[in-house]
Amino acid sequence: EAKDNVKYLTTLEPSLRPLYDGSLQRMAEAINPLADQLRLVASVSRHYNTTERLANLLHRVVEQLVKNARANLEPFGAPRLLHQKAAEALPRLGQAHALGAAFQTAVRRLAAELPPGLLGPAELDALFAPLELFEHRLEQLTTVLSTARQFDELGAMRVDGLAELAALFRAALRVLADRHDRVLDPGATRFELDYYHFLIVVRNLESTLQSYINARFDNCRNTEAALRLLSQLAQLLRAGVVRDDLGSKLGVIFASYALDLEETQALYERHKHRPP
Repeated sequence: EAKDNVKYLTTLEPSLRPLYDGSLQRMAEAINPLADQLRLVASVSRHYNTTERLANLLHRVVEQLVKNARANLEPFGAPRLLHQKAAEALPRLGQAHALGAAFQTAVRRLAAELPPGLLGPAELDALFAPLELFEHRLEQLTTVLSTARQFDELGAMRVDGLAELAALFRAALRVLADRHDRVLDPGATRFELDYYHFLIVVRNLESTLQSYINARFDNCRNTEAALRLLSQLAQLLRAGVVRDDLGSKLGVIFASYALDLEETQALYERHKHRPP
């Protein structure tokens, strides 16, 4: 039996190797070949053709996948994730999330191809639990760093009052980052509460920003001035901050512009033969 185990684990080694020292891309490329090899092992091995042993093997695979994904997100010597630049961290977060989704898809396909009952719903739920916890944290971190990128762009705009809002956001992010140095650790449960407090701060800042924008537009004396202000704030549309509110402002401005054109045309028609 020991020789049988060694033989089949050796078969799995090429597909397992990227889960130990590979990049996120290499890990993703190894998922489907690994699932194919696992199907072969479960079909012919006298050891891994039971639910308990196959599920135990897959649990170890999941643990290693999450461990190496965390190492890729926070490489040795690099800043912790919340201290990294959003533009650099966000693509890796996206890759890690896609990796988890690809693994779940491949294992569900594997379970469907195995003899009935070998990997049932209960085993799959238990298997995916740590992976889904990791993916949940990735989604939270993606939200935090996406918002950070938006407020960085906000602070770079040369519009009075916006730099102060961006500074308040950076202070809130710094508090969150300093409180959670190892945010990817499974045991970092305190992050959940602080994350929701952080979201409340962000909502308040966005509400302040919306009030600021409304006040600026209310002070515009005509359509031309509103268009100039909208041009100044155009970067907010790209950044995604209060996008819906600015989009509605654009509709109002163009409706007002259309009325201005109608009034100008009517004035012209009244006086075209006898100019004032």
